[in-house]
Amino acid sequence: MTLTSYGVMVLVFFCEVWSFFQVGTTSTLLLDTAGSSMLQVNFDIDLQDIECRNMDVLVIDQHGREMIRPADKSYILSDIRKDGKQSVHKVRDSRNVKDEADDDELERKRLHDNLEKADGKTELDADWSSSHDGFKHQSFQHVIQYHEFTVINFFADWCGHCRQFAPMWNQLVTAVEAKEFVTGSTQRKTQVKAIRVNCVDFQQICQEQGVDAFPMIRLYNSDGTFAVYQQRRSIDDIFSWVETQVLQSEQKYNTQGARWNRDHEEHELGCNARGYLRVPRVPGHLEFFAGGGDQNLQASMTNVSHRIRHLSFSDPSEGRIFGYSARWSSLPKEARTHEKPLNNRQFSTHAFHQAWEHHLKVVRTVTKNGDTYQFTHFSRTAWLNKTDVPQARFYYDLEPFAIQMVNDKKRWYDLATSTLAITGGLWVMARVASGAARGLGGSARGRTNGLLT
Repeated sequence: MTLTSYGVMVLVFFCEVWSFFQVGTTSTLLLDTAGSSMLQVNFDIDLQDIECRNMDVLVIDQHGREMIRPADKSYILSDIRKDGKQSVHKVRDSRNVKDEADDDELERKRLHDNLEKADGKTELDADWSSSHDGFKHQSFQHVIQYHEFTVINFFADWCGHCRQFAPMWNQLVTAVEAKEFVTGSTQRKTQVKAIRVNCVDFQQICQEQGVDAFPMIRLYNSDGTFAVYQQRRSIDDIFSWVETQVLQSEQKYNTQGARWNRDHEEHELGCNARGYLRVPRVPGHLEFFAGGGDQNLQASMTNVSHRIRHLSFSDPSEGRIFGYSARWSSLPKEARTHEKPLNNRQFSTHAFHQAWEHHLKVVRTVTKNGDTYQFTHFSRTAWLNKTDVPQARFYYDLEPFAIQMVNDKKRWYDLATSTLAITGGLWVMARVASGAARGLGGSARGRTNGLLT
């Protein structure tokens, strides 16, 4: 009994000492009347199907009526490629260039003659600017195959940017079709045909070609591969781009970063938005605005699927945050999971006129190292009107209360008091148990002796 009592008392003593060095956390709910008047929104998000030229980052008020002007903003938009490949150049053996060029020329002439007999030269050279212009417009692929190079302006009647670009396009057509361009290593002279395609009248063609923004300028090779013009629209810039593309048409990638691909999905770029905005600490929504560039987007072809690499809220005094925050170290492990619960999650849509919307409940958390923010979230796919361009939106609402986290550490005198009280109580209980055991043993011996007598 004595050895057992000592063992239990030693165990309890070590448990009390261990708890003395552990720091617990007590949370208290307070009315949120203090704190900064500004809120910092940190984000690192990939939109896989929206080009950076057509995207902006906005914060809009709770009712969606007015943009909130940030007190400070610092973010970068970077193009991301779907294939992730580096530029690869096709190398041809100079000894066989002439023979291959002669073979290609014969094959091209044979195909050219066959298409002209089947469709007619006038039909193959015509614009696709209207479905009621007297032409049949039977095969878009025949038009591409008939011309060695075809620069195409995909447009829509309702597109304001297209109407502004129309006079410039007319001048560009004259300049391009009057020029003899030089191709690749063979230095052969060729011409480029310029046509327009109305994506309202020929909607099916534009959908098959993956045209999701207007105006879109592409240069097609006769084999069906194409490159997309993605710079500022001016006559000189587009003309120089066409000339460079024709010269480097034998390469899969060229020095200007344009790519010749057969599938529009391989060619499309996405956009990474990384940085922060500092806005008034009021409810609103963060919007990755698709259509904020120099093109009008086709609503049915716009896809705002996205991957959230990082999303968090913080106090502006803490600076830029994308990794570990010193203020988070003051929180218990279960609370830290609510600092950035959407990190490294993918949200994809699988139908037209759909977009993910995220609804966030944000609460200020007061720690010994300063203020930080936790949030809960609910995400859903929203169905949109056919005329509305989908957007990636994050609605955030600020709770009127704050959570105060206080470290709950035991004092040394609490350790001494509790240790003495517990060990003393164990000792007394052990003495009582020992006395009771002896008393029971003595009574049992007395009964045994009486029976023997």
